[in-house]
Amino acid sequence: MVIKEISKLIGRDLRKFDIEFLDNNLDNYEFIYIIQDDNVIYIGLNFSYGKVSETDRQKVENSLTNLKNLKGFSVRYKEIDEVPDFIRNFKDLESLNLKQNNLK
Repeated sequence: MVIKEISKLIGRDLRKFDIEFLDNNLDNYEFIYIIQDDNVIYIGLNFSYGKVSETDRQKVENSLTNLKNLKGFSVRYKEIDEVPDFIRNFKDLESLNLKQNNLK
Protein backbone atom coordinates (compact mmCIF):
# COMPACT_ATOMS: atom_id res chain seq x y z
CA MET A 1 0.00 0.00 0.00
CA VAL A 2 1.24 3.49 -0.84
CA ILE A 3 0.58 4.81 2.68
CA LYS A 4 2.87 2.20 4.28
CA GLU A 5 5.58 2.96 1.75
CA ILE A 6 5.35 6.70 2.40
CA SER A 7 5.35 6.18 6.19
CA LYS A 8 8.52 4.11 5.92
CA LEU A 9 10.26 6.71 3.76
CA ILE A 10 9.43 9.63 6.05
CA GLY A 11 10.09 7.67 9.24
CA ARG A 12 6.70 8.50 10.68
CA ASP A 13 3.31 6.82 10.65
CA LEU A 14 0.55 8.63 8.82
CA ARG A 15 -2.68 8.83 10.80
CA LYS A 16 -5.95 7.79 9.23
CA PHE A 17 -8.43 10.63 9.54
CA ASP A 18 -12.20 10.50 9.24
CA ILE A 19 -13.49 12.57 6.33
CA GLU A 20 -16.49 13.84 8.26
CA PHE A 21 -14.16 15.74 10.62
CA LEU A 22 -12.13 17.39 7.90
CA ASP A 23 -12.94 21.07 7.60
CA ASN A 24 -11.89 23.82 5.21
CA ASN A 25 -8.81 24.78 7.25
CA LEU A 26 -6.26 22.22 6.07
CA ASP A 27 -3.21 24.13 7.37
CA ASN A 28 -2.94 21.96 10.48
CA TYR A 29 -3.49 18.61 8.82
CA GLU A 30 -0.11 17.02 8.35
CA PHE A 31 0.92 13.38 8.39
CA ILE A 32 -2.67 12.28 7.82
CA TYR A 33 -4.62 10.53 5.12
CA ILE A 34 -8.29 9.96 4.36
CA ILE A 35 -9.75 6.91 2.66
CA GLN A 36 -13.10 6.78 0.89
CA ASP A 37 -14.31 3.67 -0.96
CA ASP A 38 -10.90 2.00 -0.49
CA ASN A 39 -9.09 4.93 -2.17
CA VAL A 40 -6.79 7.49 -0.59
CA ILE A 41 -8.54 10.77 -1.38
CA TYR A 42 -6.55 13.18 0.83
CA ILE A 43 -3.02 13.24 2.19
CA GLY A 44 -1.17 15.86 4.19
CA LEU A 45 2.63 15.87 4.55
CA ASN A 46 5.18 18.15 6.18
CA PHE A 47 8.80 18.07 5.03
CA SER A 48 9.72 21.31 6.84
CA TYR A 49 11.27 19.47 9.76
CA GLY A 50 12.69 16.05 10.32
CA LYS A 51 15.37 14.19 8.49
CA VAL A 52 13.85 13.02 5.23
CA SER A 53 16.62 12.83 2.66
CA GLU A 54 16.22 14.37 -0.77
CA THR A 55 16.22 10.86 -2.27
CA ASP A 56 13.48 9.64 0.08
CA ARG A 57 11.45 12.80 -0.52
CA GLN A 58 11.59 12.15 -4.25
CA LYS A 59 10.50 8.55 -3.66
CA VAL A 60 7.54 9.86 -1.63
CA GLU A 61 6.63 12.24 -4.44
CA ASN A 62 6.81 9.37 -6.95
CA SER A 63 4.59 7.22 -4.69
CA LEU A 64 2.05 10.03 -4.48
CA THR A 65 1.63 9.99 -8.24
CA ASN A 66 0.28 6.44 -7.87
CA LEU A 67 -2.72 7.76 -5.93
CA LYS A 68 -5.09 8.04 -8.88
CA ASN A 69 -8.15 9.10 -6.84
CA LEU A 70 -6.46 11.82 -4.80
CA LYS A 71 -8.81 14.80 -4.34
CA GLY A 72 -6.93 16.83 -1.73
CA PHE A 73 -3.27 17.40 -0.94
CA SER A 74 -1.45 19.54 1.59
CA VAL A 75 2.34 19.74 1.78
CA ARG A 76 4.94 21.91 3.44
CA TYR A 77 8.64 21.99 2.52
CA LYS A 78 11.69 23.52 4.21
CA GLU A 79 12.55 25.58 1.15
CA ILE A 80 11.03 25.65 -2.31
CA ASP A 81 10.75 28.42 -4.87
CA GLU A 82 8.06 26.97 -7.10
CA VAL A 83 5.39 24.31 -7.18
CA PRO A 84 7.08 20.90 -7.41
CA ASP A 85 6.67 19.24 -10.82
CA PHE A 86 4.97 16.11 -9.49
CA ILE A 87 2.03 18.19 -8.20
CA ARG A 88 1.31 19.34 -11.74
CA ASN A 89 0.54 15.72 -12.63
CA PHE A 90 -2.52 15.67 -10.38
CA LYS A 91 -5.42 16.48 -12.69
CA ASP A 92 -8.40 15.90 -10.38
CA LEU A 93 -7.38 17.70 -7.18
CA GLU A 94 -10.24 19.61 -5.60
CA SER A 95 -8.02 21.18 -2.94
CA LEU A 96 -4.30 21.90 -2.87
CA ASN A 97 -2.69 23.59 0.11
CA LEU A 98 0.75 25.11 -0.45
CA LYS A 99 0.13 28.25 1.61
CA GLN A 100 2.88 27.63 4.17
CA ASN A 101 5.66 27.32 1.60
CA ASN A 102 6.54 30.97 0.83
CA LEU A 103 6.37 30.39 -2.90
CA LYS A 104 7.50 33.20 -5.17
